[in-house]
Amino acid sequence: MRVFKMQYGDRHGRPAVARKYYLEFRFRGRTHRLAAFKDRAASEAFGRRIDRLIAHRLAGEQPDPALVRWMQDVPVKTLDRLAKIGLVSRERVAALKPLADHLADFRQTLLDQGDTARHVKAVVRRVEIVLDGIGAEFWRDITGAAVERYLAQRRADGLSIQTSNHYTTQFKQFCMWMVREGRAATSPVTHLKRLNAAPDRRVIRRALTLDEQRRLIETTMEGVSWWNMTGPARALLYRLALETGFRANELRSLTPVSFDLDGTEPTVTVQAAYSKRRRQDVQPISVRLAADLKAYLAGRDPLSPAFDMPAAPAKMIKADYVAAGIPVKDASGRVVDFHALRHTFITSLARGGVHPKVAQDLARHSTITLTMDRYAHSLIEERRRALDALPDLSGKVDEKMATGSASRTA
Repeated sequence: MRVFKMQYGDRHGRPAVARKYYLEFRFRGRTHRLAAFKDRAASEAFGRRIDRLIAHRLAGEQPDPALVRWMQDVPVKTLDRLAKIGLVSRERVAALKPLADHLADFRQTLLDQGDTARHVKAVVRRVEIVLDGIGAEFWRDITGAAVERYLAQRRADGLSIQTSNHYTTQFKQFCMWMVREGRAATSPVTHLKRLNAAPDRRVIRRALTLDEQRRLIETTMEGVSWWNMTGPARALLYRLALETGFRANELRSLTPVSFDLDGTEPTVTVQAAYSKRRRQDVQPISVRLAADLKAYLAGRDPLSPAFDMPAAPAKMIKADYVAAGIPVKDASGRVVDFHALRHTFITSLARGGVHPKVAQDLARHSTITLTMDRYAHSLIEERRRALDALPDLSGKVDEKMATGSASRTA
């Protein structure tokens, strides 16, 4: 181990000496230099601890308790340098690094992989809430039992199971990222499962009838401007949602260049960063809708939003439902909101006899079960009409049953 001050040339070319001492040592056949302190005695003490780390590492042993206590006071930047050299494991550095620092890196990773800033903000915020809820400041503070206990208490206080599942999924995502990055050996929450949210659904949506769809479009077309959108613009937005099944955030991401409106097979494309399944989605649209979109988009900045949607379109469409005389909540407690347009799109496919696999593809669902069970709202009248396909077994059978009944009565 050599302790020295580095010499260099200043900006005028004159020889100068660094203010800090440096350590020079060899480890596994390579020479390394590490900044120490301005005080020589402190730098030499630092060097002796590095020598002990080297000895433990070469012997395949864990650092002794005294070294572990010392590392807890070493700046994270220095620990990162020791990890790169191979003297300290990345897991140990992660254990000594505040979770707030890990979360900042996690946030940047999500942004770098193309997630939208809005999505990233929501994910990171949920992780922060759980960390605060269990009182975790360092990786060692996280346990599966603590997370389960915290979410159970939140559910007891009124948190829906669906929202609780979102917290579970995104907290597990953060922990698995820690493992993939080599910052942790294992995730403490791998065993956590999503709960069945079906019995606890807070919002039960219904699909619009064909008459309601027409009334919504026609009334909105003639309606006044509000929420920065004209009536015709809102009507076209609702038509696009009803004919593609796009979610509000996906619609908000569209620009004029998202549309290919020429030819006999027009399409609209949602980029991967805005798609719920994180891949580019190209959706066909009808020629009649394409013609109206082409007229509407003419002259707009190609890179500007296709629709000037408000941040919360639910209030906007609620006003349009009321104007069209469509009850926002029916007698059964089912509601219509902006997302109900997507429900209506998929239900319309089912009503039209579209093959379930084609409906799944158009809905962009990962499983056919999600398409049919969650969204395909069959009406009682349609089920009743389906019974008409059964053979007629009445006639003489009914006569004999009546005769038999009369004979027994006699």
